[in-house]
Amino acid sequence: KTYVLDPKLPFNIGVHDDNDLQIDDPFASSFHCRVILKDGRWHLIDLGSTNGTEVNGLKVRDAELPVPAN
Repeated sequence: KTYVLDPKLPFNIGVHDDNDLQIDDPFASSFHCRVILKDGRWHLIDLGSTNGTEVNGLKVRDAELPVPAN
């Protein structure tokens, strides 16, 4: 499935139904992380998840996503 992100709105990811992307993963938190546009670049921000968030194998709190995001 493909999602089109609105650069003006945060895109929330997690287990809870109120997220933009709901994931079924026992290691994911209810509100796990968020994607935002900051200074013209996409960032992934951990929302205090229990197990943390990784980008390309590195645990992050706030990471600029690679272009193209993979």
